[in-house]
Amino acid sequence: MVGYNSQSTGDVVVLRDGVPVKQAVVPGSKAFYSVSCSEGAGCVAAGENTNDTQLMLVTLNSSGAIVSTKSLTLKTGVTLTRISCVTTSSCALSGDDIFVSPEGLDIGHWDGHVVTVSQVPAPTGTSAPSLQAVSCSGTTCVAVGSAFKGADVDGLVLRSVGWAKPQLYVAPNYSLYGVSCVSGSVCYAAGFTRTGGIVIPVTKGRAGTAATVRPDLMGIACRASACVSAGENLAPPGAPRNDNYYGALVTTVSGKVTSTQLVATSGGYSNIAQYGGSFVALGAPQGQIIGTGSAVTTGNV
Repeated sequence: MVGYNSQSTGDVVVLRDGVPVKQAVVPGSKAFYSVSCSEGAGCVAAGENTNDTQLMLVTLNSSGAIVSTKSLTLKTGVTLTRISCVTTSSCALSGDDIFVSPEGLDIGHWDGHVVTVSQVPAPTGTSAPSLQAVSCSGTTCVAVGSAFKGADVDGLVLRSVGWAKPQLYVAPNYSLYGVSCVSGSVCYAAGFTRTGGIVIPVTKGRAGTAATVRPDLMGIACRASACVSAGENLAPPGAPRNDNYYGALVTTVSGKVTSTQLVATSGGYSNIAQYGGSFVALGAPQGQIIGTGSAVTTGNV
């Protein structure tokens, strides 16, 4: 997992079976926002340098040791914060461009040396668009997010095939925060509406029928058609006074909900990842807010 420390320097923490075993501070970095691992090969973390002018990519080997750090200058206004890797030298990054009008939605391809960025404009009539997650299967990648449209919110789905310029699809009334692709055609997205959480099959960029649950969902991790989504739910009646939220884990198979579990020791999950059939959900320990500490929950997909 990645983030930053109390000195506002980016750091990378290696977990094994949900337990931190190694932490590395990356000099010259301000923060890392996401990390993606290729099974058996290693991981790549994406962040920013200390003055927010360069994208920083840190590559770790399969043992968790940092083997390279790259600082890359992007076009002014472009920020890439989410990453999904097929290998440690072939990754997609997603983000936005605030210096164009309408604002730009970006997918970049990291080939181990340079990042090539493709951009499409945000939908007409929307504001504050953002991409919250990206996932790849082979050379097909899907990024999801949302944008305000008046008093409503529309979900955004950006799909790129073969690292080509992406195509944008809109999923009305959804806030999308997580995506996990299981093939070049099929992905599953997670998020929420005004009334609760959603898990949606996404086929070639188009959102299907949503499965609805009570918890708001912030991330999703899939293996074949089985997925676990993570988020938060209001603490039930009778919970300790300071417990405002519980972590929530929702299991779906082929887009249909099979179980919902509330985790009292978590104050809510902000993301989830799977690796080799196991998942790790990340969030705040009960009684703390995200950013002041982290706690993980592990299980099987």
